[in-house]
Amino acid sequence: MAKTVVGSFEQIVKEAVETEFELRRLQEPRHRKLTAAAFVKQALSYSGSTAEKVEKLRRAIEANPAGFPQTLRFLRRATQAVRTSTMTSPPAAASHPYFSTFGRDDAQAELATVASHVLEAFVIAVQDAAQLDPSAFGDATDLAVYQKTFQGLQLRRQQLFQRIGTEFMVGDLAFERYDAPPTFRIATGVVSIVPQHDAGERLVNWICTQPDVLRTLGVKMP
Repeated sequence: MAKTVVGSFEQIVKEAVETEFELRRLQEPRHRKLTAAAFVKQALSYSGSTAEKVEKLRRAIEANPAGFPQTLRFLRRATQAVRTSTMTSPPAAASHPYFSTFGRDDAQAELATVASHVLEAFVIAVQDAAQLDPSAFGDATDLAVYQKTFQGLQLRRQQLFQRIGTEFMVGDLAFERYDAPPTFRIATGVVSIVPQHDAGERLVNWICTQPDVLRTLGVKMP
């Protein structure tokens, strides 16, 4: 069985690899996309409306579908889009290109007759998507928290990449050829220490594909 390394340089590498794996995990659709409840809450916040007003709009549309053909078209398209992995959170403004593809302008003309707007109607689309396909939503409960976490990990990864390229000792290197720069001992003959500006990134990306090295570092492969 491979022995888990404990040296300071290896610890930097280990943390960088773990951070890389966590960033990759968070970029998966199910982790990036809001839960159904959070999606509705965020859409409602962007709309500047209330749950009561949204329900009033729903009743108005249902009571007179013939008077809202473009709005119903907008809702069908929006509901389908919400169910895809592409839309991980609600658009923040009616000017977003998404709304244009849903038929924003025609729907807005109808909604104006009942003192409403497309952002308010979009909340109905999210509610319908949640009812039709609960599995289409993710597990992120707060968009701001997700973004803060993701950005924090990106910054930490960059810091670790820089440290890998500058904090190695002679014992962390392998000198196989007199006419070529040394490589990292953990990736002997594969990952050169030059150029140093991206040495950390190259080393981590390589390690992420090597089960044996991951075991040596004590990192569980996803």
